[in-house]
Amino acid sequence: MKKAFFSSYLIILFCALTGNTQAQYITTIAGSGGAGYSGDGSLATTAQINGQYAVAYDGAGNMFIADASNNVIRMVAAGTGLISTVAGDGTAGFGGDGAAATLAKLNTPVGVAIDGSGNIYIADQINHRIRMLDVSTGIINTVAGTGTAGFSGDGGSPVSAMLNRPFGITLYGGNYYIADRSNDRVRKVNTTTNIISTVAGSGTVGFSGDGGPATTANLNRPEFVAFDAAGNLYIVDNGNNRIRSVDGSGIINTEAGDGSTTYAGDGSSSVATGLNTPVAIAFDASNNYYIADMGNNAVRHINSATGIITTTAGTGTAGYNGECISPVTTAQLTLPSGLVIDPSGDLVISDRGNNRVRKITPPCSDTPAAGTTTASVANGCPYYATLLSLSGAASGCDVSYQWQSSANGVTYTSVSGATSGTYSLSMAFSTYFRAMVTCNTSGITATSSALYLNVNQPPALSPVSGLNNVCIGSSITLSDTATSGSWSASNTTASVSATGLVTGLMPGIDTVMYSATNACGTSVASLAVIINPIVTPALSITANPGSAVCTGTSVNYTAIPVNGGPTPTIQWYVNGTFGGSGIFFTYTPVNGDVIKCIMTTSAPCATVASVTDNDTMAVRSLLTPSVIVSDGFLGDSVCVGTAVTFFGVLTNGGATPTYQWSVNGGYVSTASSYTYTPTNGDVVSLTLNSSLACAAPATATDTALITTDVSETPAISITAYPGDTTCTGYVITYTAHTRYNGTAPALIWKKNGVNVATGFGYTYTPVNGDSVSCTLFSNASCRTIDSAVSNVVHMVVGPHTVSSVTIAAHPGNIILLADSDTLVATAVNTGSGATYQWYVNGSPIAGATSAMYVSDAINDSDSFYCVVNSNNPCSAPAIVTSNGIVIHVITVSGINGVHTNLHSLTLVPNPNNGQFTITGNMNTYDATAAIQVTNLLGSVVYTASVPVVNGKIKKEITLDAALSNGIYILHIMANGENQVARFTVGR
Repeated sequence: MKKAFFSSYLIILFCALTGNTQAQYITTIAGSGGAGYSGDGSLATTAQINGQYAVAYDGAGNMFIADASNNVIRMVAAGTGLISTVAGDGTAGFGGDGAAATLAKLNTPVGVAIDGSGNIYIADQINHRIRMLDVSTGIINTVAGTGTAGFSGDGGSPVSAMLNRPFGITLYGGNYYIADRSNDRVRKVNTTTNIISTVAGSGTVGFSGDGGPATTANLNRPEFVAFDAAGNLYIVDNGNNRIRSVDGSGIINTEAGDGSTTYAGDGSSSVATGLNTPVAIAFDASNNYYIADMGNNAVRHINSATGIITTTAGTGTAGYNGECISPVTTAQLTLPSGLVIDPSGDLVISDRGNNRVRKITPPCSDTPAAGTTTASVANGCPYYATLLSLSGAASGCDVSYQWQSSANGVTYTSVSGATSGTYSLSMAFSTYFRAMVTCNTSGITATSSALYLNVNQPPALSPVSGLNNVCIGSSITLSDTATSGSWSASNTTASVSATGLVTGLMPGIDTVMYSATNACGTSVASLAVIINPIVTPALSITANPGSAVCTGTSVNYTAIPVNGGPTPTIQWYVNGTFGGSGIFFTYTPVNGDVIKCIMTTSAPCATVASVTDNDTMAVRSLLTPSVIVSDGFLGDSVCVGTAVTFFGVLTNGGATPTYQWSVNGGYVSTASSYTYTPTNGDVVSLTLNSSLACAAPATATDTALITTDVSETPAISITAYPGDTTCTGYVITYTAHTRYNGTAPALIWKKNGVNVATGFGYTYTPVNGDSVSCTLFSNASCRTIDSAVSNVVHMVVGPHTVSSVTIAAHPGNIILLADSDTLVATAVNTGSGATYQWYVNGSPIAGATSAMYVSDAINDSDSFYCVVNSNNPCSAPAIVTSNGIVIHVITVSGINGVHTNLHSLTLVPNPNNGQFTITGNMNTYDATAAIQVTNLLGSVVYTASVPVVNGKIKKEITLDAALSNGIYILHIMANGENQVARFTVGR
């Protein structure tokens, strides 16, 4: 707060105008100047940043940058000057709470602050949140804001409150304060109570309220907040072009800026000069503060005792005119957007438009000393470690170093990242080294003495030559141009002699190695030898819908080869005539056709070249259904007023025909019989819909012209429901259909010639061979006879069977991504007219209603089953559900026949008996790699740790002997990467 007197003002003004005798300069400490996102792991001055805002330091001296346009938070490590990303994956968005901060998504982070524990608070502007990175775990979470732009939540939890483009954040007294930019407020989060509240701003955009309560004042886009030594809150009121303060009693006042954007007023009162969209302030140890006067491309300084404003850096014109500029008021800035005092007391500026972070420091001496180059180890084998050092070289705040290397000691090139007084490296080849020492203020460079580092090499080997694909029992001889070496093999499928003679023992892949050794190590040349088994080819064919079909039905035949090799030749013949090639063949057979398939194998070491399978087709003729409308023995002439029961005499109607009765063209019934009292001239019609599979056409119709007369001849016929063919234990209902029966007829039923019941109906459970009939005794007045005997129903009773269905997958339950799989249902005792429905993951598959379902769009772990509706009346249950099958989809690629994404690693042998070796190179900085073996369900069956020596690993693995044969997945994890390979265990 300003408390200046005129006399002290003159004294301090004089000191400011005379200046400090110690010159200062400005230099870049992060950012190469080009907009972009690069350089992690290298010096911060060589990295690209983009549109950065706030800068902050932790207690260890590490610098943190809100790299806004890259959507990340970057850290420059104290001591090394190396830059890295600590939060954000570089993609704009929101995500990652509760996980590693480097995997999270940020959206234009502009504010950053560090608490006493080193935790990092981030103003995630476009996500309308404050997020916190817990430095002890590396986990990021939201601590304020719902993610929806707006204003709400005062008096409650900060994570339930709405923020609107939060911009700046600062920590004070254990609490943190938020410049809630588009809400035109400053909010406070009490970390003890976890309550959010407003401490400044009414929420109405504008300028008002000086001298009164801060919460009723109008602000305009507050972008930054900070506290002075007395605990007063300072607000960068960006849209009002002012700096305002709130004292301990909550009263707000203007501290700098008159509301105009004019760049003028140095040496005058801070409240009488213009500022142009200020964005940040920083207090020094004397409680004076600096303003990032962004629109004026300058950094201004205000003496807190006098209130006098001066320019610290920048000319007022946007641009970049180099490094080590002194005085710093002649250095150009572009849109300075962040300020902080570093641990040494120097001012650090976020020069956003120049994509640099710059620092104002004292200069170094003008002429550096080059020094002498020394090495901790000067002679050794490949990749020996050494440390290059400069003794007697110049040092100071503005000295820079650059190591150079040369293969011939004449032409030197700079070594990327080697920019300190020491350089640690791993030597692969003999090389000369020297160091360049430069004083940045003067531009003078000195060159150190050159040092030669000698690297000896292991023996040189040529590739192993010779045949590498043989049958079991055969032998081959391998060779290498190098001498004094020795032969060996992994000895799982082959043996090797000292002269390179390889003899196959069992089928598989063996690695034969030739090794030579000198003082710098052992060189190994290897060759994978494939030892093929002696195999016997076999072939079977399947027919869909089957080997027994109706005339004119197209049949799909499939060849199923065994030991056919990678490219078998398959040819189809019909009755000896060639029909086509390939796994599949489609043909419309006639009865007795012989379908023959010949497979010529491409498998090496096969016992025979070709095998054959045949299928003889049974083709059923198409049957023509017919129907005759009948009323038993009465005929089509009846007595007037007599009720007549009509039924159909069926031929080729099938087990479950359907009926449609009509009288004089009008529909009347769908029952198997129809009873009514006709009038003279009535036309009774019946249309039969046959259920036979080979019926053609499917329907038949018959009509009867009914005449009535006065003669009354009794007649009777009987029908059995549901029919004269039934199953053991089923009850049959027999119904008598009579004509001219009178008003009180008597009906006597006979079973096998013995009277058993009276009346129009008779119900019992028949046995095979029973004969049922009925005699009608009519009392009709116009009868011509007294009695009539019905037709005889001869019962055919069949045994009960059990219906079932099973499914299988072809080629199997494990397929590669984008491959197709064929699911086949095999139903038993479900009848020829059974219906099918396939299900995936419990849901029916549209259109999958046949016994076979083929798909190339199966996802990993999809579960399938099939439901069959039986039409066999003597089989139960009527609806059967198959077993379930889970299909696994393998998504890894293939290398040497092994599904893998390993980098330069070899897994041998594969397949194996549970014992195998992993060797090769790994791109990792880790000293060890984690090994894990899982089954296809993800269960871990083996774990181990293997050392990584000079980028190489070798590990012999023996799995538990109790593990079942099958496919397993190998995981190798190092340097944050999980590499996988598929292998087969077969004991």
